[in-house]
Amino acid sequence: MDYRQFSPSQHSAIKNRKILVVIFLLLALSPSLVRELLAQTSPIKMKVGFYDSNLDPGSQSALTESMKLWIETVKKHAEYKPLTTSIVETKFYTSNKELYSDILNKSLDLMNLTAWDFLKYHLDEKVAPIVVASLNEHSKFEKYYLVAKKGANFDELSSSSNVQISIPKSNSSYLINAWLKVELTEKLGQNKFKTITILETDQNENQTLLAIFFKKTGLTVVREGAYLTACELNPQIKKGTSIITASDNYVNYFMAERKGLDPAIHHGIIKESLKLPFSVEGKQMLDIMRTEKVFELRLDELKETERLFKKYNKLSK
Repeated sequence: MDYRQFSPSQHSAIKNRKILVVIFLLLALSPSLVRELLAQTSPIKMKVGFYDSNLDPGSQSALTESMKLWIETVKKHAEYKPLTTSIVETKFYTSNKELYSDILNKSLDLMNLTAWDFLKYHLDEKVAPIVVASLNEHSKFEKYYLVAKKGANFDELSSSSNVQISIPKSNSSYLINAWLKVELTEKLGQNKFKTITILETDQNENQTLLAIFFKKTGLTVVREGAYLTACELNPQIKKGTSIITASDNYVNYFMAERKGLDPAIHHGIIKESLKLPFSVEGKQMLDIMRTEKVFELRLDELKETERLFKKYNKLSK
């Protein structure tokens, strides 16, 4: 067609009609185009970070693998296709500074954090808690017991000299130390607290409880879940020990996600994580991580831990 035969106004009308035709075709074809584009999109990468200064290289490797298994198990049963076809990249960090650098740079989608570091590095602007694994199947929180021989109390602790408290080394150690400093300083005074020796031991929680039960001396701090399990397995432990004081409900380790993560992935991870204790493979993975159950975790549930954090920092100045 020779467009030279048309007037300027006709040229404009033809041009507008062509634009309308293009828009119409795009609107008509957009659903199929979207489906094709989605089908051709490469799988998303789920980058997961983990750090724990208390673990030896062998344990680091085992926990890194268990995290991969956790994500893979979640993916397998998720209804959201981009999650099921995603590629998981898990990295174990050798320092918390390296981990937090990647968090600030938004290089990670999911990460394992301690509530203490979450508060210390003001990470609430970058990441949000999603789930927490617990040793106690009835509670998402960690609660600590200061345990001694049967009949012991704070009055006896206050009048005793050379008091030693053993803490089984674990990823709860720092939080337990902070709680002991705040709790004992508030109840016994700062001068008395300075005379108390707090020792980290290589014994596990059950071993420290048995030592108090048989020797009738010393004190230890164990998680509520560990104490209840030990008493269930050996009822004599409950009869032969006393809980001098118990902590509030704290959060130690939890899984967090970067802010801005796809909401569908967010909900898929939570939904499938909560199912882990009820499948064979999920139960095996939790056994490796020495936990019993998974709970959803909200930011406001860190309030007690934050209160302890502030009290501890005030005492440490």
